[in-house]
Amino acid sequence: MLADNFELARRYWPLFEPVMEPGESLLTASAAIYVELSERLGKAFGDGTIGLTDRRFIHLGLQIGGLFLQRSDIKFVERN
Repeated sequence: MLADNFELARRYWPLFEPVMEPGESLLTASAAIYVELSERLGKAFGDGTIGLTDRRFIHLGLQIGGLFLQRSDIKFVERN
């Protein structure tokens, strides 16, 4: 599992590097859909890439900007 996460982080690093804070480490990343945004604005608006760092959760959208959450602000996670 750790090797998979390292490979994903390495593969997606160029995408996340511009938004990383000094000393922050990308732990894993993958293609993802921000469902709420897609439902509100239409198909493809929520498409993007999700990254988990040692400090934050980041969703970089293809259509509009990104979502940045501090890990300490996340109360629960739900998977569909």
